[in-house]
Amino acid sequence: SKAGFTNYLEAARIDLQKENILVSTILPGFIDTDMNSHMEKRPFLISPKKGAKLIVNAMEKRKQIAIIPNFPW
Repeated sequence: SKAGFTNYLEAARIDLQKENILVSTILPGFIDTDMNSHMEKRPFLISPKKGAKLIVNAMEKRKQIAIIPNFPW
């Protein structure tokens, strides 16, 4: 489902470009949430506050694609 949604956003970016609408694709890694708290391994885990800040920064910089957190990728 993640790959399908990423492809959808890529198509939306192309379609909406003529309307001057930027579509940002956010590819999240491990952000400390209840959804993944049961997992044994959560490499490069960041807090929700830091994750939100990085996402907002990427959108303000008008990045088309952002990997959050970007390290080590």
